[in-house]
Amino acid sequence: MSCRAMVVRVICERLPTNSNVVPPNKTIQDDIDFIKGIVSKEVAAGTHLTVIGHSWGGMLASAALANFAVSPGSKEGGVTDMIFITAFIPSENDSLASLSGRKLPPALVAESDGTLVPTDPIHLFYHDLPEEEAQWAKSTMAAHGTDVQYAPIDCEKVAWRVIPLAYIICEEDQGLLSFLQEGMIAKV
Repeated sequence: MSCRAMVVRVICERLPTNSNVVPPNKTIQDDIDFIKGIVSKEVAAGTHLTVIGHSWGGMLASAALANFAVSPGSKEGGVTDMIFITAFIPSENDSLASLSGRKLPPALVAESDGTLVPTDPIHLFYHDLPEEEAQWAKSTMAAHGTDVQYAPIDCEKVAWRVIPLAYIICEEDQGLLSFLQEGMIAKV
């Protein structure tokens, strides 16, 4: 059954930091504010949201959503739960780099133009796809800045402290290995 058949509406927008601008000119706070803006509109309309975060999206959801928490039975709009899929789970004031021992994984290389480039994107992100699909996916990759990886999230309370969180471990993920996913889950 499709999401449309179940009357599930999906909102998926390109983040400011993934705008392909080189050198990158957006910050993690731009992404956080962008997410807050989308959620604010839905909350004003009375929508109950389940937010799904993948990879970098876990950083943003954790930083942006705590003030939008509502219970599923609430008459007000808000975020009732979150689902993270192979996503980073930060605590307050963490950066992505701080979750990796204050440095980025060797598979990600900082370029002189301020972008972050995977050394082997097909192996890192698309190893389980047929070659043609993997090449297509690689061709759609957006430039992402290096600086945002080191910038801490600025929030009083991360969302997973007040919004129920489910986590889907992708055991074969090469970008965020399963034991790292399990380590972040353990702290929650």
